[in-house]
Amino acid sequence: MTNMKRGLLNDAATYDAYMAWYTSWNRLVEVIGEKDAVLYAHAISTTNSCQLCSLFFISDVKGLGLDPANLEYDEKETVLTDLGRAIVKDPTDVSDEIFDRLRKFFNDQEIVVIVGFAGQMIATNNFNSVLKIDVDKRLLPIINEFKPATWREGLKK
Repeated sequence: MTNMKRGLLNDAATYDAYMAWYTSWNRLVEVIGEKDAVLYAHAISTTNSCQLCSLFFISDVKGLGLDPANLEYDEKETVLTDLGRAIVKDPTDVSDEIFDRLRKFFNDQEIVVIVGFAGQMIATNNFNSVLKIDVDKRLLPIINEFKPATWREGLKK
């Protein structure tokens, strides 16, 4: 059992709500494929500076045989990661240009799946970050690979 799940189990309704992440994840994988789903979730979590989720996806990126510190994206992966980063940075200002690029690969229903998952991922990021959920033991060997995002540094508090 993950540390996040232990935290969630303090309230059954909250646990149930967050476990819908898996339903959203499975649908995302159906729509965009596992590799692209991992890269998308990695982009969201690292942009959101969630240590725990970032480390999970750093581990998953490595499991794909890729180097998380030196990722190269194809056109579809680029638009997905651009979307994920844009949603985290300002969900009210995701550009039409990103949506035009998305429509080269996905229909409207699929875009709903992709954006819906981002909301689930961000909620998970926020839960773990706000409650400072400990990093799971299996991720400790790669803990130094997490680098907090710096894009917020210039923002006014």
